[in-house]
Amino acid sequence: MTSRPPVPPPRSPNPLRNRRRADAAATVVLSLAVLVLAFYAFVLAALFQMATVNCRDDCSLGAVNAATVFAWTGIVVALVTAGIGIARSHRRGGWMFVWPIAAAVLIVATWMIGVVVVETAVS
Repeated sequence: MTSRPPVPPPRSPNPLRNRRRADAAATVVLSLAVLVLAFYAFVLAALFQMATVNCRDDCSLGAVNAATVFAWTGIVVALVTAGIGIARSHRRGGWMFVWPIAAAVLIVATWMIGVVVVETAVS
């Protein structure tokens, strides 16, 4: 008689593995969305200068330039911070998807502050 080796018990799905896959997928999708947002914010911040077309002598061109640089700096800081945050979270096993969301909030906030500065400089 030949005996068969014992059949191992069925493995249950690992919830931690599924969580990591979902986190990685969400991080990739949100990172691509943030890159698109950063591109459009960069282009629209470059158009801040067009607000001075119909200006009289009382426009503050220095404030408009500062608003443009502020918006661009916010975009760069947000992207660099998100990249570093994703890398550190991946190494430590934490949630990675929160970093692109934080970057998107920072990009929108700095762009909106730039819009307010341009609005007050031109009016």
